Amino acid sequence: MNLNNKVIAITGAGRGIGKTVAEFCKKQGAKVAICARSQTELDQTLVELERINSGPAIAVVCDVTSLDQTRNFFEQTQKRLGKLKGLICAAGVYGPIGPFSDIDFQKWSQAIDINLKGTALSIHTALSYFDAKEAGHIILFSGGGQGALENFSSYATSKGGVWRLTETLGVELSKRNIFLNSIAPG
Repeated sequence: MNLNNKVIAITGAGRGIGKTVAEFCKKQGAKVAICARSQTELDQTLVELERINSGPAIAVVCDVTSLDQTRNFFEQTQKRLGKLKGLICAAGVYGPIGPFSDIDFQKWSQAIDINLKGTALSIHTALSYFDAKEAGHIILFSGGGQGALENFSSYATSKGGVWRLTETLGVELSKRNIFLNSIAPG
């Protein structure tokens, strides 16, 4: 896969899947913009990305549930790297684990905010940063959203929402030459 000089923004890239995807994109020659809530994790990931001898990488602290922080992430990406070619939404949390009757509902709601609404906000904000002349690509992660996942109700609910968001926006955004895929790890 040749991502040479393509600008790819990755949310939730301080660790886990997001970090691994950032490393892969950088190895393929992409200009990589990463974000996460933790400055420490971003700093560590950026050091590792800079060891990969290819395109530049930047890191911006961003909570994907914040409009101002999300907007700043994409503004910094465009200012420092250029027009967006791809967005990979990897920010996510499990939320509370256990029987629904016993969980902390505020933490349950926070997982929905991060996993579903944070993904939607990232896409919504990123759309004005894509190059209208070129095809764009958005990849989402929806593992756990295809069926019941006992004791993981906030995770399964939010990822089910991401699954439907992918289908709905896939139809809508294809008319703008922006294509969506959802990956269900595991």
